[in-house]
Amino acid sequence: MNIEIKNLNDFFKEKSLKIIEFFILALVLFYFLIPQFVYSQQTISVDFSKKVQKKESIAGFLHFNDLTPLDKNIRTLKPRYWRVGNALHDKTKRTQQIKLLHSYHITPILVLTDFFAGTEDNWGKPFLKQQKFSDLVKNLYLENGNQVIYDLWNEPDTDSWGGSQEQFFQTFKIAHDVIRSLPGGKNAVITGPGTSRFNEDFIMNFLKYCNSNNVRVDILNWHEGGILKDVLNVQTNIRTAEKWIKEFPKVGIKKIFIPEILWHTEQFNPAAVFAYLYVIEKNGASGACKTCWDTPAEFGGNTCWNNSMDGILDPQGNTRSVWWAYKLYADSLDKRLTSSSTESIMNIPYLDSDNNFSMIITNISHVDLAKLDIDLKNMNSGIINRNGSQTLKLYEITNTNEKPLKSPKLLFEIPFSLSSNNKIIHLKNIAYNKMYYLLVSKRK
Repeated sequence: MNIEIKNLNDFFKEKSLKIIEFFILALVLFYFLIPQFVYSQQTISVDFSKKVQKKESIAGFLHFNDLTPLDKNIRTLKPRYWRVGNALHDKTKRTQQIKLLHSYHITPILVLTDFFAGTEDNWGKPFLKQQKFSDLVKNLYLENGNQVIYDLWNEPDTDSWGGSQEQFFQTFKIAHDVIRSLPGGKNAVITGPGTSRFNEDFIMNFLKYCNSNNVRVDILNWHEGGILKDVLNVQTNIRTAEKWIKEFPKVGIKKIFIPEILWHTEQFNPAAVFAYLYVIEKNGASGACKTCWDTPAEFGGNTCWNNSMDGILDPQGNTRSVWWAYKLYADSLDKRLTSSSTESIMNIPYLDSDNNFSMIITNISHVDLAKLDIDLKNMNSGIINRNGSQTLKLYEITNTNEKPLKSPKLLFEIPFSLSSNNKIIHLKNIAYNKMYYLLVSKRK
């Protein structure tokens, strides 16, 4: 009898273990499969009854040698900012090139210590030569007045600075005081601290110093040299910075600016460029300049100094795939439509110059999307021409890295009707880390 009871206990014990194992397996499957299912299908709504909006570009570039050969690309891409320094040490050239920037309605950003470095060996330390630095700042302001933004130092939280935080803050104040003391200087636009990343301790200490020492900063800035998976961190950083700005109203910060975006591994990636522009614009920052980097020697050596607009062109002036990210972003500015918000599928719907429905799409969800529905609502609003036969085209902006890309890759083209008031576009296989362009236009 005892033996039978023991065997019965073992039987129930074994069954209990199997039940526990089953529930553990079920939880694991739920944890991994449910997110896959959620991300495998998404819906975006576009409401044509909402007012079409005109947007200002936030796009900018870093460094150039000569703007003249870039004329066609500048007019096409419509950048709003250009951050300059090392290549414009010569005053005659600098004056001429800055005049050209203004003719394109581009705001120049002068990195003051780039010009100081040009007068010294190995990036001279302005905190050791304060009078010389003061004279340089004075001359640059008298030369440019309030037609440029003054970015006082590039990445003072790195070894290139060569001094302490306190020395940087004091040097920043020297430049600030020189500019503010000159005629018109109270209205000059000064930005900083220009850290290499969202360095919270450094930026907070900078704000405290400015607040205590009567330093007025118009634009708060830091660099975001990240990769695609980091893009939502930029959103978090901007929101954190906005809270800090409210804590220090005396400093006078009116805007946030990102002077450099993207890590070198992403410099040719159109999906990453679009994602960063999208997040930075959506969260209210006023601009973002593309960082330039070293590249393999056979393709040009360094995109800062080969006049390639930070690598969106090859050294011969041919467009790379990343160029198309800036081209489509520029095309979207005049007639933006309103779409539902989603963090995993970044999208900008708009009407192109011919009033065709267009949309830029990038999937950052870390998994390929099996199905994406685009729900077009209230198309009888009159803002889009629905007469005649239509065709729907989907293009992929294939990441060709340093190789040229003359045009996007057409994935498919099908007949499509916009005759009804509401319509759903069904897309399949929207891959992670790729950029797409959708177009509904009159059939030719």
